[in-house]
Amino acid sequence: MKFDIVIIGAGISGAGVGYALAGERKVLLLEGESQPGYHSTGRSAALFTETYGNLPVRLLTRASRGFYEARADGLAEHPILSPRGVLVFAMPG
Repeated sequence: MKFDIVIIGAGISGAGVGYALAGERKVLLLEGESQPGYHSTGRSAALFTETYGNLPVRLLTRASRGFYEARADGLAEHPILSPRGVLVFAMPG
């Protein structure tokens, strides 16, 4: 089989790019997990937390809070964030 583009990873970015290009090119989307969006995409869609990830990720997450609280600058009809209970287990540090 021949493809114009091979995308590795079926998270939201890989799947989105694959979808956008599929109308123009022959695209292969490869995913190593049993389902797409298993890692970062799944966590991002499920929980907004400013303590996850390395320093740049935490800073970007914190900087985006106001945007989400403002319903994406008015683009979303309903709130994007809502309170939910979370139990976190972590190693010291």
